[in-house]
Amino acid sequence: MFGKRRFAAVIDDSVVRGELHAIADSLRLLEGYLSLQDIELFPYTKFVKAICGAHKNPSFPVAFALAEAHFKIGDSAEARTAFEKADRKLGDESGEHQENRKKATLKEASLICHSRLRFLKSQKGEPDDETRYVTRAAHDAREATDKLRQGRVTIFSELQRRNISQKDFRKEISLIVEQDPYSDENSPG
Repeated sequence: MFGKRRFAAVIDDSVVRGELHAIADSLRLLEGYLSLQDIELFPYTKFVKAICGAHKNPSFPVAFALAEAHFKIGDSAEARTAFEKADRKLGDESGEHQENRKKATLKEASLICHSRLRFLKSQKGEPDDETRYVTRAAHDAREATDKLRQGRVTIFSELQRRNISQKDFRKEISLIVEQDPYSDENSPG
């Protein structure tokens, strides 16, 4: 794998960046096809798409995907910075959307960001200042879900990267909140 400097140099190379954009476009087409066939997507698709926007001013989905990629590969310092950046981007995006199902998805993303930050800070022995954000985001996600009038309306899960039922979404929110941030099963890698 690349060291951090080599990685940054590759991403800043316009030729390589152009190739990455082409790959990301192909992945988007493949992702659409796989979604229609109910086939699970590969985790690296999010990472490649995140790379394409990470060098400038990434949108929330790109910033979030990059944060998740850093977390999954065990790069704690980069993950922490990326989740903090994603959460700031989320604040920009949250004000734009009034649809309850989109609000629920965005609040779940906030919940994931703060849950991951809580875990990363606990690994460093830092005081827990994320639990209140986790609790608030979970409450807001549940509240947005409760405002949906039709039971058949699905909600996009940031964890599963697909639409799920409201019942499954509520269960997912509870599982994120209830997870023990100190357990080995929640560790990256």
